[in-house]
Amino acid sequence: MSNLKHMEQLEKSRNAQLMDDAKKREDNLNQSSQQIKDSLRQKEERIEELEEALRESVQITAEREVVLAQEEHSRTHSEKQ
Repeated sequence: MSNLKHMEQLEKSRNAQLMDDAKKREDNLNQSSQQIKDSLRQKEERIEELEEALRESVQITAEREVVLAQEEHSRTHSEKQ
């Protein structure tokens, strides 16, 4: 009978260890998941910043092209006179 008790105790101990290991793995997965979410959020923010910078750059370039076209038109018009 004491052998049975000993086996039950060993089984309980093993089960407790397995539960502990499972909880540690779950915690690690949760931590990894949070790190991935944080990284993704940072990347999304950076993409938004870069998109805004690109829009501004395109706008500035378009404005400069208009000014250059106007200057070219004025120069051509002046040369014809």
